[in-house]
Amino acid sequence: MESNRSISALSLLTICSLLLCLCSTAQAAGPQTIRGTIYTPSGAPVKKRVRVVLTNASGVDVAETFSQATGSFAFSEIEAGNYRVTVFPDNPNYAPTTEQVNMNSASSAGAAVTVNIFLKLKEPAHQAAPGVVSAFSQTVPEEARKEYQQANKHLKKGKTEAGIACLKRAIEIFPDYYQALDRLGNEYLLLGQSDEAVQPLTQAIEINPKSYSSNLALGVCMIRLKRFDRAVELLKMAVSLDLTSIPANMFLGAVLIEAGNLDDAEQCLKRAHSLGDAGQTSAAHLHLANLYQRKADYQRAADELEIYLRDVPDSDKIEQIQAAIKSLRIKQSQSRHSSGRIAK
Repeated sequence: MESNRSISALSLLTICSLLLCLCSTAQAAGPQTIRGTIYTPSGAPVKKRVRVVLTNASGVDVAETFSQATGSFAFSEIEAGNYRVTVFPDNPNYAPTTEQVNMNSASSAGAAVTVNIFLKLKEPAHQAAPGVVSAFSQTVPEEARKEYQQANKHLKKGKTEAGIACLKRAIEIFPDYYQALDRLGNEYLLLGQSDEAVQPLTQAIEINPKSYSSNLALGVCMIRLKRFDRAVELLKMAVSLDLTSIPANMFLGAVLIEAGNLDDAEQCLKRAHSLGDAGQTSAAHLHLANLYQRKADYQRAADELEIYLRDVPDSDKIEQIQAAIKSLRIKQSQSRHSSGRIAK
């Protein structure tokens, strides 16, 4: 399956890898620079100006800026130390997102640290069909609840390790603590630790089968682990719980391509595209290009990639995508010539 993709670098697994935040430091001492780009959950750069705050290890906000229209931002003249970069989206569908940054004290002046930040969608309030109870509640021991609340405080400050430790303690006290299991699984997923995320998310779904968050997160884990059949099941459930979810429709459409169900995949991807603006849903064009290429509809595949470049003109994959468009246009021309000869 993998060997048949002329645009394999634009495949689902590449898009999923964008959910991980990549921090890299240049070896360099003295004042340094923090720069980065803010992305939507689908992997497209944010096109609106967004407030970004830099906070030091003492919890003091030391700088504030706004991202450019391309999603990029920078803080200059930053001394060595540990910092948090927090993005405050003006879109009510997104939650504030924080990433940790370590400025190497051994680095030299002018060095730069890059942090790419991926916004997180707030979990929607799902409305159940008549007669169906969608709310989920538990009687949680007070000690477990306190650990969970402490975990939330740590995670809001970007203290992931401390937050995870609190979540684990909450689960030790109350093993069926749905909220803690769901949060722990999602935190592992954000860290790129899909293997670690599977167990708490699976248990969360056993306790609360109608959890949008757990079904979506475990579905993404299954994609990363290349367990595509299971991913389809979970993501179908996530979509059934929230038909208007962009990420659920996007991931389901993409994994249905892997499963060979191209018609349903096309429906999901077009739905995802219709639910947001270009900045939120541009990745749908990459998946649709993959889909049409598999259908040997090279014209539509190339068209989708051109639309993507129109929506994301500063894509870091621009040369790769342009090469794919050229290849697809050649195949389109060859296909027309072949059809013409057959007609004669």
